[in-house]
Amino acid sequence: MWQQRIRGNWKFYAENTRDNYHASLLHEFLVTFGMDRSTQVGGVTMDARHRHNITWAEAGSDTDEVARAAGRDPLEFRLSMLNGKGGNRGIPNTGYPPGTGSDYYMDQLWISLPWPKEGSWPVYESGTVGGALRLANCLRVAAGKSGYGTKTLPPNTGMGIAVTAAEERQSPTWVAGVAEVTVDPATGKFGINKITIAMDCGIAVNPGNIEAQIRGSALWGASQIMSEKLTLKNGSFEQSNFHEYQPIRLAQVPEIDVTIIQSNHHPAGVGEPASTIVAPAVANAIANAVGARVRHMPISPEAILAAMKSKA
Repeated sequence: MWQQRIRGNWKFYAENTRDNYHASLLHEFLVTFGMDRSTQVGGVTMDARHRHNITWAEAGSDTDEVARAAGRDPLEFRLSMLNGKGGNRGIPNTGYPPGTGSDYYMDQLWISLPWPKEGSWPVYESGTVGGALRLANCLRVAAGKSGYGTKTLPPNTGMGIAVTAAEERQSPTWVAGVAEVTVDPATGKFGINKITIAMDCGIAVNPGNIEAQIRGSALWGASQIMSEKLTLKNGSFEQSNFHEYQPIRLAQVPEIDVTIIQSNHHPAGVGEPASTIVAPAVANAIANAVGARVRHMPISPEAILAAMKSKA
């Protein structure tokens, strides 16, 4: 069971896996292989993206475990469920009449703005149009560019894949990624060699800025899975500054390959979504490299060694 203690994330996990994957297929596999499990809740509430990163780490790792238990390749398994038949199959204007003031953005995100007059709101296309088929396309691009399943890897090196759609369910940015990781089986230490990311955010208004945002997001995701950790004692954080709370260091920065997919759909955000694919991709890569499945963040050398020992 994933050691997750962030309030409210199970609902987000359930809604997004339902909307992106073909839910009945995913649920069938979860139940069949005994993985339809609840998530621990309560404890500290982090910022929204931190919560989502932990949730997607769980979802992405669970999906790999289910695929392996079913004797299926994780890439093929995901693509079989990203068939455009889930909740995010694509509804123009999020189901509201075009040009009306009552749409998702006004109802949910911009409630503090003056309400527009009917007929004055510009007609646009919801980011859900294309749905999971766009996410599947991202996955194919990332897998192909990384050499997933075809590249000859050195010993104790593995690749892991992950897909996410963030941030809001009705205005997602579609992201897929592949992490290549090498693990030292003697010490449990690991390094991320390369992260390959493909993103469909609709119309890329400023591609250069988008690529920079994706790279920064990927580094944040790598930092979270490798080292960032807060611990509580007597109601206070034990880490007082960056000498104790350690983000990723320059020597640990992996190669990052970014592909921006110009789909010409309504533009969506790019500030943080790419960070969500790194943790599950790395966790899956470690499992593929040395057979150690670690189900918490960050992944420490001690946790990898313990997982390897329990597998032996």
